[in-house]
Amino acid sequence: MDDKKRQLTLSARSVFLEQGYASTSMEDVAKKSNMGKASIYHYFSSKEDLFNEVITFEIEDMETELLAELKKHKAAEDKLFAYLTVKFDRIRRYHQSNLPFHLWKELGDHYHTVIMRFGQKEAEILASVFVGGMTTGEFTQMDPLKLSAMMMTYFWGMQYSVYRKSCIDGFTKPDLDVAEANSKLFASVLLNGIKPTQKK
Repeated sequence: MDDKKRQLTLSARSVFLEQGYASTSMEDVAKKSNMGKASIYHYFSSKEDLFNEVITFEIEDMETELLAELKKHKAAEDKLFAYLTVKFDRIRRYHQSNLPFHLWKELGDHYHTVIMRFGQKEAEILASVFVGGMTTGEFTQMDPLKLSAMMMTYFWGMQYSVYRKSCIDGFTKPDLDVAEANSKLFASVLLNGIKPTQKK
């Protein structure tokens, strides 16, 4: 990505988060990037095209950060918990930025597409962790994609409960620290089970 396109993408990301998708115009992005409107149309044919580029940037940024952290760990289990730490650190950064989350609420059909794109990339990364653990004998041989789907269903549910400020279980708090702790507990239970170790 050349410098101008990157600048436009980052400016658009900022404006979309601040104003939401519907309220953002190409003029807003041009103003934020200190470029003419014609410069935007040189790179992007429409607001939807620009938004899709922002999502691509976000997914690639997430992938880069996750893979860099996973490389620091050797054991597959450590990689799995490192994935969760990075995931919740990213969510915290969004919350701490004080940027509103109305963007996600107003996307309509776009929301499903965006979630699917993020989900697919996360599933690939998680599956690679499971495959690695199965190869070294750390994990039992199972379908890595099904395992990824199982874990992501829980993790995304916890994440959504924080965004919506309500937990479906009725007793935990919609708090990021609680969500992260519960997600790590879920991962631990999935890896180790809840049955007591059989005495020999």
